[in-house]
Amino acid sequence: MKKTGTKNKKRRPKGTGSIYYVASRKRYAGQTQVDLGGGKTKTKTVYGKTKTEVADKLKELERQSIRGEYIEKDKTVFYDFAEMLFNEQLELNEVRQSTYDRKMATLKMLSAISDYEIQDMDEKMIKDFFIKKYSKRAEKRADNCSDRERTATKVEREAIDIKKAEFMEDKIGQEYEGIISSVTNFGIFVELENTVEGLIRYENLGDEYFIYNEER
Repeated sequence: MKKTGTKNKKRRPKGTGSIYYVASRKRYAGQTQVDLGGGKTKTKTVYGKTKTEVADKLKELERQSIRGEYIEKDKTVFYDFAEMLFNEQLELNEVRQSTYDRKMATLKMLSAISDYEIQDMDEKMIKDFFIKKYSKRAEKRADNCSDRERTATKVEREAIDIKKAEFMEDKIGQEYEGIISSVTNFGIFVELENTVEGLIRYENLGDEYFIYNEER
């Protein structure tokens, strides 16, 4: 009589296979062990925006490990690399603690690319990320800067006009040579050598008769 029995399942190493949330990265994470060959194993950590994404990554790693298809290569992600660099700078006293804290805070703001593998990142990928993240904010701030610049220009012109008027206040009645800077349907603007500009209305030009031709 042939004996039947249940096939023993290979138990997962303690701590692997579970999926948990990493608040500092705003990502889910999971760990599993992969076979490197020669009796060597390694615990691999994967990250994802959802538990399902992490679970799929873990299954793929386990499938590759069981079939002997897993090939170890540098999969250092952007967050790990940057964090390692900042820690080294702090340990070597190259930066102050306050600077380190600011860098880490900035790193957490880049969570959208924190899981990108360094070997897969290129200049275009980084540029696209910053354009997508900050383009709308930059447009808004550019518009705000333009408005402030127009306001500043207006205030500057008004301040100059006030100072010019103050300068000429005690010179009323004196005669000056000037150049006609513009002509309107109600008078002409004359600019003096000192850049002071004023309006002379046609009725103040004597008995002469003038016809304003807007097209000329």
